[in-house]
Amino acid sequence: MAPPTAYTTAELATFALAQLDALATALAWTTASAAVTEAVNDALLAYGVADVADATDIPKLRAVARIAIWRAVARATAGYYRFGADQMSFDRSQVHEHALAMIGEAEREATALGVGVGSSLIVATVVRDSDSDPYAAHPSQWGEVAV
Repeated sequence: MAPPTAYTTAELATFALAQLDALATALAWTTASAAVTEAVNDALLAYGVADVADATDIPKLRAVARIAIWRAVARATAGYYRFGADQMSFDRSQVHEHALAMIGEAEREATALGVGVGSSLIVATVVRDSDSDPYAAHPSQWGEVAV
């Protein structure tokens, strides 16, 4: 089978969803899911076009689509938990951890293709001392990290 030379929006959604394999089923995502639609939109914005027909560099388009879909998974699973009670444990956080690892892998692959994936991420560093509220973050500790 020859590699694609162009994509429609629906085909790009199918490609992005295929990157998730069985996880797409676990998340109950289809090509019509809002998260997938937004991942395609994010991919087009990252590519720098409004219409997929204008995305003519197919390796770049696929690279940004991979990153976008794994970022969508990370957003969707950020609240997944790990806890135990009464000799039972529940651990859904592995899905989120896997998504974060896959974002890194997708970004490394994109960089190897010459696709710039740099962006800024605001990171909060929580500083605690024995006299402070354990849940309080000190805004003076926030910084910007290039990723």
